Amino acid sequence: MWRKHTGCFRGTCISTTCPENGKVICMKLKRIALVTINLEDDSCIKVMDGVVSQCEIYGMDLAVISPMVHVSHYSKEYLSGELKIYDLIHFNQFDGVIVTPIPMQEQQFTFLTDALLEKFERECHIPVVSLNQAFGKAKVVEASEQDEMSMITEHVVSVHSCKNIMVL
Repeated sequence: MWRKHTGCFRGTCISTTCPENGKVICMKLKRIALVTINLEDDSCIKVMDGVVSQCEIYGMDLAVISPMVHVSHYSKEYLSGELKIYDLIHFNQFDGVIVTPIPMQEQQFTFLTDALLEKFERECHIPVVSLNQAFGKAKVVEASEQDEMSMITEHVVSVHSCKNIMVL
């Protein structure tokens, strides 16, 4: 049986005992970083739920890197301290990065996006995936809710006989 532990020279690992010779087999877990700017944004919550569930399925560690306050926080000094979280990213400790650039663009706080792009260009030499929108040289992965909307619309029309539908 595999069990997760820390303190190994490899970092966070899973280990088991070999039934043939009794030796401990230790494998380093893959570690993914999720970089976002607003943990309370609906799209970020959905992304986080999906990433967390996939990491559990595939036995990966996840580090979520985000400030705890909104980028439009009234205290610029406090915000400045919160944004230092991005300075703590050491890309060599991760196997890959997922970035959620849409909330960065929607908030129209380009200073943060520009600073992160510069940091990624300068320091990141591991695979980076950007969700739904370009972020530097990262590969873009599209996640559409079109199928879900089609199913909802079909249900509303066929089951509830609605003809005039407005989606906000």
